[in-house]
Amino acid sequence: MKKNIVIILIFLAIILTGCGSRVAQNSRQKTLTEVKTQKVSASKSVKQTVEYPAIVSSEQEAKIVAKTSGTAKGVRFNVGDRVKMGQEIFRIDDINSGTNSNSGFNASQIKQASIGVQQAAAAFSLAQKNYDNLLLSSQRDLAQAEIGKEQSGTGKSNLNLTTSESLKSAQLAFDSARIARELAKQNLDSRKIISGQSETDIDSNADTAADSAAATCGTIISSINNIASLSQDNAPAIGYKNELGVLNLDTLTKAKSAYFEASLAYNNYLSLGSSGTSKKVETVIALAQKTKKLADAVKILFDNSISSFALPQSSSLGLSLTGLQLTASGFQAQSSGALSQANGAKQALTNTKLGNDATLDSLQKAYELSLKQEASAKQNLENLKAGNKSQLDNAGFGVDSATNQFESTKIRIDSQLSVSRSQLDIARLSYNNALVSLQSLYDIHKAVSPIDGIVTRKNVDEGDTVSPGQVLATVSQSDKVKLELYANQEDLTFLRLGQAASIKDNNGKLYDAVVSSITPSADSVTKRFLVEVKPKINNPKVFAIGTIMTVSATYEKKPDNKKDIILPLTAVEIGQNGNFIMTVENGKVKKVSIEVVKVQGETIELKTDLKPDAEIIVDGNKIVEEGEEVKIIK
Repeated sequence: MKKNIVIILIFLAIILTGCGSRVAQNSRQKTLTEVKTQKVSASKSVKQTVEYPAIVSSEQEAKIVAKTSGTAKGVRFNVGDRVKMGQEIFRIDDINSGTNSNSGFNASQIKQASIGVQQAAAAFSLAQKNYDNLLLSSQRDLAQAEIGKEQSGTGKSNLNLTTSESLKSAQLAFDSARIARELAKQNLDSRKIISGQSETDIDSNADTAADSAAATCGTIISSINNIASLSQDNAPAIGYKNELGVLNLDTLTKAKSAYFEASLAYNNYLSLGSSGTSKKVETVIALAQKTKKLADAVKILFDNSISSFALPQSSSLGLSLTGLQLTASGFQAQSSGALSQANGAKQALTNTKLGNDATLDSLQKAYELSLKQEASAKQNLENLKAGNKSQLDNAGFGVDSATNQFESTKIRIDSQLSVSRSQLDIARLSYNNALVSLQSLYDIHKAVSPIDGIVTRKNVDEGDTVSPGQVLATVSQSDKVKLELYANQEDLTFLRLGQAASIKDNNGKLYDAVVSSITPSADSVTKRFLVEVKPKINNPKVFAIGTIMTVSATYEKKPDNKKDIILPLTAVEIGQNGNFIMTVENGKVKKVSIEVVKVQGETIELKTDLKPDAEIIVDGNKIVEEGEEVKIIK
């Protein structure tokens, strides 16, 4: 009996042990894998945040560029110095000069301009003296005419004067008319001599100015061909020729066309021979215009060129695209100066001829008037001698004659003064123009700050040799700043103007900002794009120029097709047997085949027919299997 009881107890223990094992196994089976999901309707876009280091720079800055070649002298400024608009910070002396002017400059152009100022000053002084002398003599002539008028009036009122007195008055009038005629003849002959000499001098000066302008144009044309290889026949071989105008091939065609026109104009000048000063000046003006057009076309050509191994964007030792662009800017300034010089010569020729013609015409009229007055006075005298008129007629005629004489004198004086004043004004204008030309030559030797601000870059030291177009220093204003960063191609696709951004300083403090500028082309070296960001509130103490800060921007990625979805790349299984995503349907994992549209960075765009409320596993999809029961967590 006891044996049976033991057997029964053992059997019950075995049964109970088996039941406990099944209960523990069922408990373990209820521990589900946790996954994160995302509905299809919420997968139409994804937000991402990018961060870039950025440097604080001035929104408004100005570059001080050399306008002539030479040696930097008096360089006393440093980065961080505050300068005023118009402040001279150093000067540029000429290289290899024989003598120096008081300002330390030495240039043949300055010497020629100084001679021009001296000649204009002498002409102005002579015109002033002539005007003053004419003013004094005119006052005497007018006084004499007025006396004659008064005397004739007195003779008319005194009818008791004898015929002899009338004859004396008539004789006096005739003598005065004869003297006036001789004086008018002398003035006319003297002016013809002076006019001939002045035209000779002006022709000589205009011829010299035209040759100087033409020489400048010839140098520019030759220099441009050396750096751009525009000639069809003897073009210099340059390694960067294939990069010229590659952004707009039409600019190279236009530059070659402009070079051909400028070369043809220069050959026309060389073939002139002795064709006259006016013809030479007109030819040089046309040459200068073609040269200016060539310089402008070459500047546009370089602006549309790209850098390469043979032509880097910038270089401190050799040739660079930036250097070519600056050189082209210098050629523009030189060609404009040559055109102004040729136009000045043409204007001088025109002004001289107009002035001389007006003066001679006025003096010719005065002389013809004096001949008529002399004839009138002689006729009056003969009439009185013949006794054909009575004393009253004689007196009346004397009054009329004196009045006419007085009025004629006034007309003559006014005409002479007007002509002399016109000559004086022309001489004064020529003198002022010569002074302005000389001053402009001095100005190009001075490096002057164009704005108020702080020196942020210094590219020149005492004794450095500089060339036209070279950037010598940069002056920036600190009241308005911007932050510059370089974004890659992927992030640039989602950045736009006016987009909100954040700026974080070294203490972690955030400042609101907006995207203000995006360059259309990438940097040739880094292959990144320049993006400018402006803070909404500018604080000079926080945004100090040159400071490095972090700029972040959040953007939203959307698929190109509204029916597609976009997911993190980790949520997709890509393999040789197909591309899949894991979904949760009725609490269990379901493997769904999808079509990949494109992969972009850390996201992937997919084409699927899933319903909008379908749950896609975006975290944990790598550790579950199809059909497995899972737990969705938020």
